Amino acid sequence: DTARHFGCDNTLDPEENIRAGVNMLLAVRERYKRIAANPEELTKYTIAGYNAGTGRLKDCIDYARHLGVDVSRWDNVSAVIPHMQNDSIAALDPIKHGTFAGGLETMSYVRKVRAFHERYRHISP
Repeated sequence: DTARHFGCDNTLDPEENIRAGVNMLLAVRERYKRIAANPEELTKYTIAGYNAGTGRLKDCIDYARHLGVDVSRWDNVSAVIPHMQNDSIAALDPIKHGTFAGGLETMSYVRKVRAFHERYRHISP
């Protein structure tokens, strides 16, 4: 469904698949433009939203806001993500998707992608 939503009818067609992936990343990025403090933070949010899903990441942001956290920085939001595994989180009003068992994986994914970016940008600036 996601692939089709972003223009990919044949997921086995590499060109179609890549085009849909780029469209998805651009759509995910657009969601966080008003939240992120700067382009670097926007990139982190885009990576996180791509990995976790935008609905799940919205829950994390809303929970962080609920706690009074400055959500313009990914590190601030990621600091509350481990709490999203607790069953009690699902009862809170800002939470729409329940607990988030995959939060630690998303945090790791953002770190890994950023590390690869840093490594590769020196090869091809």
